[in-house]
Amino acid sequence: METPELLERLAIEKLQAAAKPFEAVWKWVEVHLSVDYGAFRSFGRVYPQTVNRRAKLTHLGGL
Repeated sequence: METPELLERLAIEKLQAAAKPFEAVWKWVEVHLSVDYGAFRSFGRVYPQTVNRRAKLTHLGGL
């Protein structure tokens, strides 16, 4: 490969174009060519809730 910088720039541009529609809906959008899995760990995990649990939380939030 003679110009890895060009390939990287083109890949970033393509990712940015793909992310563009999400910018209107999400508060922030970032594109990267590699993933920092350590950063993902800081977000924690969200577990699915049952319908009854969701209704109870909604009720408690309305008090």
